Amino acid sequence: MALVPLTIPAGWHVSFHELSDLDPETLAPDSPDWVSFTEDLLQIGNEGNVVLDVGWYPDGSPSGRYRLVVVVDRDWTTPRVRWGGRSLRELVAEIDRQLAALAIQFPGLPVATLIAQLRDPEPEQRAKAAEWLALRGAVEALDAVQEAHATERKRDIELRMGAALDTLVRSSRR
Repeated sequence: MALVPLTIPAGWHVSFHELSDLDPETLAPDSPDWVSFTEDLLQIGNEGNVVLDVGWYPDGSPSGRYRLVVVVDRDWTTPRVRWGGRSLRELVAEIDRQLAALAIQFPGLPVATLIAQLRDPEPEQRAKAAEWLALRGAVEALDAVQEAHATERKRDIELRMGAALDTLVRSSRR
């Protein structure tokens, strides 16, 4: 049995990869291969504290299913994404979809780089930087986001920065 080949975006690392190319929909209930279906099949993360985790639940059970979750800042109680199913093909498609979206949404850039992007000439980049800082709860960026918000001239970008600023203010009060 071989591992499922995956395309991992730049800035992401594989913590473990035990996701085999065995298709649970074709295995007999009494197959010894069910031992390969564990709760710890795949874990991929980035520097931005985002983790994509895949497991089989219940562990080793022919009646189980894959579970994929995306967790930010180790908050396992409220994953950002939850997906479940029995199809290996659908799971791999979902992994690809999530990694593509996460590579854009959580680029793994250091906080200092995101703060510098608050001064980018492109308004969309400024808004994304503020939103990424808010999603990461980067309270140390509060002053920089506040300054960028106060000087923003585009109304839609100013509103997005304002929402990010509110999130950071709430995070700083915890």
